[in-house]
Amino acid sequence: PLFVRACLPSHVANWRCAAVVTDAVAEFHNSNAMDAYKPGELSLLLDPTSEPVVCDTTCAEVMPKQEASSSDQKRKLAVTTTVDRAPKKARTHDHDDRNERTVFIGNVDVSSTAQTIRKLLGCKVESVRFRSAAFSDPKLPKRAAFITKQFHDSRPTMNCYAVLSDVASVERCLALNGTKVDGHTIRVDRVGSYSLQHDDKRCVFVGNLPFDIAEDELFDLFSVCGPIEFVRCIRDRASNVGKGFAFVQMKVAKDVKPALAFHETTFRNRALRVFRASDQKAKSGAARRIAGKIKPGKQSLKKAQRSAPGPRLQLPSPRYVCASLQLQLSSPRYVCAPLQLQLSLGSDAREQRAVRVIGVRGVMESVMVPAGAAGRYVGLLNVAGAGPFPIEVDMGGGRLQCDPRLAGVLSSHVGVVRQRLASARGDIAAFMTDLQDIVARVMMCAPEKHAVATAPTIGYYERVVRDIERVGWERIVDVDRSLLSLTIRIMDQASREHEFVVRLTPDYPATGPECVVDVPGDVEIPWSAQSSLLDVVQNVEKIIGQFDSFWSVLEDIDAHCWVIEPDHATRASRSRRIAIGQHCSILVDIEPESPFRVCDCRFLGAESVVNPLRERLNRDLDRWDTSRMPRVNLERILSISFPGKPAPGAQDEFQLECGICYSVSRDGVVADRVCEDARCGRPFHNQCLFEWLQSIPSSRQSFSTLFGACPYCSAPLSATA
Repeated sequence: PLFVRACLPSHVANWRCAAVVTDAVAEFHNSNAMDAYKPGELSLLLDPTSEPVVCDTTCAEVMPKQEASSSDQKRKLAVTTTVDRAPKKARTHDHDDRNERTVFIGNVDVSSTAQTIRKLLGCKVESVRFRSAAFSDPKLPKRAAFITKQFHDSRPTMNCYAVLSDVASVERCLALNGTKVDGHTIRVDRVGSYSLQHDDKRCVFVGNLPFDIAEDELFDLFSVCGPIEFVRCIRDRASNVGKGFAFVQMKVAKDVKPALAFHETTFRNRALRVFRASDQKAKSGAARRIAGKIKPGKQSLKKAQRSAPGPRLQLPSPRYVCASLQLQLSSPRYVCAPLQLQLSLGSDAREQRAVRVIGVRGVMESVMVPAGAAGRYVGLLNVAGAGPFPIEVDMGGGRLQCDPRLAGVLSSHVGVVRQRLASARGDIAAFMTDLQDIVARVMMCAPEKHAVATAPTIGYYERVVRDIERVGWERIVDVDRSLLSLTIRIMDQASREHEFVVRLTPDYPATGPECVVDVPGDVEIPWSAQSSLLDVVQNVEKIIGQFDSFWSVLEDIDAHCWVIEPDHATRASRSRRIAIGQHCSILVDIEPESPFRVCDCRFLGAESVVNPLRERLNRDLDRWDTSRMPRVNLERILSISFPGKPAPGAQDEFQLECGICYSVSRDGVVADRVCEDARCGRPFHNQCLFEWLQSIPSSRQSFSTLFGACPYCSAPLSATA
């Protein structure tokens, strides 16, 4: 009987282990050493970094063993796995290089033990420490909860730190970063100043995530954009539950653009917020405090990636002309790379080739597949909702073949197409972009040709010109090319300028015009067969005159108070959010028909600050004087003076974004819940705060109200469903 001890890394497949052991035993059996072999143990030392694993006869050694028992005499090949532990003397290192020898392993399964971590690393490990585990019972000591495996259901992973025996083994362990272990994609990194630094060019900020988000979900979501270096979910230090945002760093900088296409994509009933981690303008206060060097920011998504690398997809490659195109989106929205394409082709198309998306602008625009010789492509062109047009491009020979429909569109622009084909210099992506622009510009004239049949008659234009002369050309601000839309300016009693839009129909004046006026509420203009454009202007002037006092009240508030919302108020806005101080504000809603009456007031802020103001307003509401401005009445009743608008740059002290979802409004509701601690004063949406407290094990519930702590300062907070 021959007993084999194999020291194998855990990521080596079982079949490979069996093959290596079998080959090693066979080579050892045929060698001369077999003649001197006595019943003992054969030890195979395998290098975990080698790929594939190669067995070397020099790695085999005969180890003396005690006399085998009777059970060992059975003719079986027993393979047992052991881990060599470093002797105690070898573990005594200077603490100066301890951080250099320590590796961080994130997103490991909660069932992992020190033994499994040692097997995973495949090298000598001094110590293993587990951290960041979420437990189901927060009152139980963490050590006892870890031993009894009482983990939280929403957090199936944790982190650990492994101190290696030598620095040379660190590089081999770092190669395990991004591998799957027990169904989880682990993150292996150094610690301290040796850790992997965030690269703003390759990192994106992902906000408005569920609090029970797992790193594996983000790996699966963004892996379609390209290889991912690491995913970091920001978690609460006390509960280890997610805070609702994370950072995803790609291995290649160009893969960030397809990742940005996930912005506002619905993920688990939430609209994701995906920004570049470089622009400081969009950073919230929380992200600045927590993220450190990470700089989440807004990035314009209008410049979508035109050539997105990603996983190449297999599909039948056409040999001549494509007949149709069917699209199946394998990811939310319209991410550039992960589009599954099926081309309906002829019967002779049997070759398997890789497809790459050339241009994406909200919809699939063109797909080109290499065919035959180098520089030759066939595919489909889809522009402005027309098509798809099957085309064949020979970049080397400077030829373009297409179907009769597309040929008719480009018949008058052959010279331009030939020039663009020559200037592309073999770049199919650049040529397809130019071709799309040419076809789109040419096809813009098609709707106008179709609209000739429904164009207004000469009598319509004569009537409109005559009505404009009665109104006065000096009042006309803008006229469209078809003379179907007019923008007119008028003045009210307080010399305010008002612009409104009049939209006419081709059968004017049989059908009355549509008016868009910037006033509160809807506008209805009376119309008859004898009415004219002048009657419309006079009716609008009467309607605007009804709101003169209303706008005077709002102008008084804007001039003497610090108005937080809205940033750019329109004439139709009837509410103002006024800053009071100490992170508190008051939302005032003015009634347009009676602006001097008691207005609807809603206090936003810490209860310790707004409760006295609310009680004072309710107690002295009878002192309201309708002959004074509402601002003056509020200052007199509340015994305060509203602060004026601060100097530029000081407005950042007043937080408007929710401290959880980092949005100003959610479903039209502002962040009206504020931390009670005046030093913190972070605002929250009630719904966001309720969902956050639901995910915290230490939260208490009474009926439909949850009680917990602020995620920033740990001050008491509550939220109602």
